[in-house]
Amino acid sequence: MKEKKAQAFSRRELLFGFMDRIRGREPGEAAATGVSAPSAAADALFGEGRWAEALDAYREALGREAADVEARVRVGICLYRLGKHTQAVAELNAALRRKEHNLALLYLGLCHARRGEPGRMAEAWKRYFEPGRINLQREVNLQVACLEAGHEVDSGQAADAVEQALGLEQD
Repeated sequence: MKEKKAQAFSRRELLFGFMDRIRGREPGEAAATGVSAPSAAADALFGEGRWAEALDAYREALGREAADVEARVRVGICLYRLGKHTQAVAELNAALRRKEHNLALLYLGLCHARRGEPGRMAEAWKRYFEPGRINLQREVNLQVACLEAGHEVDSGQAADAVEQALGLEQD
């Protein structure tokens, strides 16, 4: 009989993962970044779609813990939602240098799409893999496949389609 290896995870991951499943929420964008006061305040603002305020709160949290990948990804998402795509690319790449992160890859592709860079968009989305979000994964794969097949892809429309699959409201 083959022995299973114990999987290491924190109590925080266990609790938040369990609560997300009970609420029917997918892991990822809605999950909390941390339990510190600045992170909790930033998470609340982020959840309400108050992007500018959440951005300031996450930057404050990063001032205390610069290695917090989750907060850095959230900064990138806030910047993206505020239309600051170049700054968002820098933040998301900084997060990805520390750790491979699906949400960072998804939004990095969206940033490149909004900047009219379909090749870079496809590079980011080729690395994205989240089988738990089938519709989103399907849309990302479709956009990449269209580019690879040589079809002309309007990167703005690609971003719109992925955002729709992601469930974001169009501004």
